[in-house]
Amino acid sequence: MLYNLTYRSIAIPEITYEQIEDILKTARNFNSKNDISGCLVFNKGYFIQLLEGSKATIKELMDSIERD
Repeated sequence: MLYNLTYRSIAIPEITYEQIEDILKTARNFNSKNDISGCLVFNKGYFIQLLEGSKATIKELMDSIERD
């Protein structure tokens, strides 16, 4: 059974387009290796992300995101 999670986070005020691209590349690489699908949206200083995959993997990923 797939587990899904949606969360919102605030970007640092000085985030650049290049940093957002790096975040997206990192997410795509990790997600493809860990059988996770999802969507990452950035708008007006906020990220919204939808993640879908195994519950254990999603929880592990969220722990990492929260530390970041």
